[in-house]
Amino acid sequence: NRVFSYLSNPGQLDALSDFLVEEGRRNLPELEQIRLSLEAQERLLKSNTRAFYTPTLGLNAQTGYNIYQGGLESDTQVPPELAAALPEPITGLTYNVAVGFSFPIYQGNSRSAQRQQTTVNLARLKSQQQDLQNQLELRIRANLQNAGASFAEIGLAKRAADAARENLRIAQD
Repeated sequence: NRVFSYLSNPGQLDALSDFLVEEGRRNLPELEQIRLSLEAQERLLKSNTRAFYTPTLGLNAQTGYNIYQGGLESDTQVPPELAAALPEPITGLTYNVAVGFSFPIYQGNSRSAQRQQTTVNLARLKSQQQDLQNQLELRIRANLQNAGASFAEIGLAKRAADAARENLRIAQD
């Protein structure tokens, strides 16, 4: 009965359609998916913009322990001219620490291309979001208008049936 009261009054039908459109926008999974994609693309755009000036810092550390050193016999003598060039055999703990720092100067315009691609993807997603919202609103409003028109036709059909019954009664009298 509550819905019928909205369908019978055009002003209330507009209020109902506004409410249903807002509920549809809030609950449509495709819109939520596009919203999350938009957030991801905006973060990617920030990252691509920061890539122009943000340096990269890397740290690498490695340790090892040599258990066995083979290949050098104890009775073999190394020629004296080569002894200075050859390193001492490693018999204990070894370690290696490396620090790297790189500052982006030029990468063949690839960063600009990535940023432009992200901007295009962002605009495409916004367009898809607006299109989906428009389609949702169109479907909801069209279906409610059809329901309102059908409700009015049902009322007219009932009146016509009552009038036909009355005509039949008069003709029978």
